Amino acid sequence: MLRLAGRLRIRFRALAGPDLARVSPDEALSERQDQLALFRVRFDRLAAILNEASHYGPSHTQERQYAELRAWMLGHYGALRRHVAAYLHSGQAAPIGYSPGDEVESLFSAPTLGELLRCDDGRLPAKVRLASEALERYRAHLSTLATVSSSAA
Repeated sequence: MLRLAGRLRIRFRALAGPDLARVSPDEALSERQDQLALFRVRFDRLAAILNEASHYGPSHTQERQYAELRAWMLGHYGALRRHVAAYLHSGQAAPIGYSPGDEVESLFSAPTLGELLRCDDGRLPAKVRLASEALERYRAHLSTLATVSSSAA
C-alpha cells in the first residue's frame, strides 16, 4: 500500500509540476527509486522482446507489445532521462536509425518493431545490454544514496 501511495504521489507531482510544495530529500529519493522501478519493469519486457525479435524476427504479438511499451516509455522516459544520462555511454555507439536520443531512447524510437530491426546494424543486443547496464548503475547509485541517508539519520 505504501508503494502504491508513492506511485500516486509521483503521478500527482508530474501533473502538478515543479511548483508543488517542497519534499524532503528522503521523499525525493524514494520517488526516484519508485520511478526507476516502474520504468525498469517495462524496460525488461522491452529488452526481452527486442532480443528475441532480433534473433527470430518480429511476430504480430511482439509488434503489438512493442507498440504498447513504446507508447508508455515515450510518456515516462523524459522524467528519468536527466538522471540516467550520467550512466550512459552516449559517445560510444552510433544511434539506431530513428534515434535522436540516447541508448535507452533508441530502443523505442522507431514507430514499429519491424522498422527498428530494419534499421539495426546487428548491434541491437549489445545496445540493449548497454542501456540495461546504465539503468542498473543508476539503481545502484540510488541504493547507495538511500543507505547513506538512512545511516545518517
